[in-house]
Amino acid sequence: MRDSILNGWKDISLYLECTVRTAQRWESQLSMPVHRPTNRPRRPVVAFADELDVWILGSQSKTGLRNNAGHANMVHLGETLLRLQTQTKELSAKLSFMESQLPAPSQDGSLNSMTHG
Repeated sequence: MRDSILNGWKDISLYLECTVRTAQRWESQLSMPVHRPTNRPRRPVVAFADELDVWILGSQSKTGLRNNAGHANMVHLGETLLRLQTQTKELSAKLSFMESQLPAPSQDGSLNSMTHG
């Protein structure tokens, strides 16, 4: 007999710490294991906590899911945002430095060159 039967999308999403829509998307796009007792689409679903745990561990490297899926995704998004903000500041500083190294345009609009040849 299986442990922890989750009845419906609300129970499943609470167990995974995500929204109902996210759980439904994971079922359709990432093959999350859910069962429909009537074998018909768009009918009530059940899931088994032990199957979801195995699925999360198997999906971890492919999707970034963790046992604490919702929280882990938020942490991952926060880390990604912070990294991108830092990279943007670094690139902006490099661009400013490079622009400062360009020769100033002359009165006629052409660039002044340090060497004339």
